[in-house]
Amino acid sequence: MAQVISERLALALDNLRLFEQAQVIARREQLASQIGANLQAKTDIDSLVTVAAEAFQEALGASRTNVRLGVPQEKSNRNGGH
Repeated sequence: MAQVISERLALALDNLRLFEQAQVIARREQLASQIGANLQAKTDIDSLVTVAAEAFQEALGASRTNVRLGVPQEKSNRNGGH
């Protein structure tokens, strides 16, 4: 009898863990969808970058966000080569 109770308790705890895991995934997907919708609504690069930086900062719990825009230089150009 004790073994049956312990097996049912273990199953219930595992189900609870899986349920909580599914909730975390659902919240993450909902947040990603909201961020994507907000970004698609922007019509200029400045507001898009601002919204993206703020969304990532909030989603990741960061205290600040930096965004760098530009085209990386090739190694050969930086060293004076061809």
